[in-house]
Amino acid sequence: MERIELFDKYIAGTLSKAEVAEFRTRLDSDEKFAVEFKVYLISVRGICQEAEQENIEFGHAMKSLSKAQLQSIIGKGEKPRMVRPNFFRERMMWISSMAAMLVVAIGIGWNLYTSSQNQL
Repeated sequence: MERIELFDKYIAGTLSKAEVAEFRTRLDSDEKFAVEFKVYLISVRGICQEAEQENIEFGHAMKSLSKAQLQSIIGKGEKPRMVRPNFFRERMMWISSMAAMLVVAIGIGWNLYTSSQNQL
């Protein structure tokens, strides 16, 4: 397991410069280590190619589906139900908003009137 982790780190490029130099020296000097690394590389390449082939096959399968088949697999896209307050509540909210704006306008007007009276 230790060698596999070392191989992964070497392939990923996460080893330090000293570790990379030691790894390459070991590849040159230890024939068994070099053979194991080559077998590991072949295995990793095979796994990657197999995954890529499966992705290609999946893409082709998805493209060959008709719209009806896709909807039967995924399910029909239902529109989300919009929750709308009832008519009375909607009108009461509108009236209360208008009343609040009227109160604010009267307050501002009254404040301007009293401040102008105080200045005279």
